Amino acid sequence: MNRVEVESAGVTNQDEDCSQPTEPKPSWTLQKSADVKPGTTVKSGDTITYTLTVTNTGKTKLKGAQAADDLSKVLSGATFLTPLEAGLTRSGNQLTWSIPNLAPGQSTQVSYRVKVIPFEGTVKLVNVASPTTPGGECAPGQCSTTHQGGGLAVTGAQLEGIVAALFLALGIGAAAIYGGKRRKSLE
Repeated sequence: MNRVEVESAGVTNQDEDCSQPTEPKPSWTLQKSADVKPGTTVKSGDTITYTLTVTNTGKTKLKGAQAADDLSKVLSGATFLTPLEAGLTRSGNQLTWSIPNLAPGQSTQVSYRVKVIPFEGTVKLVNVASPTTPGGECAPGQCSTTHQGGGLAVTGAQLEGIVAALFLALGIGAAAIYGGKRRKSLE
């Protein structure tokens, strides 16, 4: 805060409310959504498109904002599909979005896709995004998605075909050996 003192004709006037205008602080919200309704069971081969949306809720232009998306619990059951949209970069299991400049009230979004890989049993795909620069906050309950993966467990029914094929191969091998021995004994 600045303080101004003015002296005129022996009278001093002090003004403590004189201050420099301050730049409004950024304020923005982040939301995450998926084209497959969260909570839905996905299976091998399914593609999920995730979308991040940012809205500038402040009174000043939003500049230099970033958000991160933790893919570690998604890539345990899915592969990341490329290419990346403009503004997205990926390093290992971390996706970073360099959000374009936004005027107050303006929104923007970016999307990316993953493909569910074959797995046995079940898998949970949990995807969480978060603002990483000042002024950002997650819209309540809107920064994560969860999908249950319902793979096919290895059961006796699936092994039945494999076991039957092995017995057939053993039977053919045994018949060939027996036939070869019998032919030699007839000679």
